[in-house]
Amino acid sequence: MPTTDDRKTQYFAERERLMRDLAALGQDAQTEKRQFEDGYALRDMDESTREGLRLRIGELTALIEKIETGDA
Repeated sequence: MPTTDDRKTQYFAERERLMRDLAALGQDAQTEKRQFEDGYALRDMDESTREGLRLRIGELTALIEKIETGDA
């Protein structure tokens, strides 16, 4: 199935790119220890980005596995 192989190749390439991006971000959270006057704390954007990358990597891994097992 050429279409399935093309999708698998595309998903694999995207997953590899995202894994490199995640590694480049590192694992050190850069949280700031202050709050706004209304009580809302500043959000750690780097951690939010890392979590988004992890979720997408997981989605791509699941899609690749479906293609490999023939469930796609």
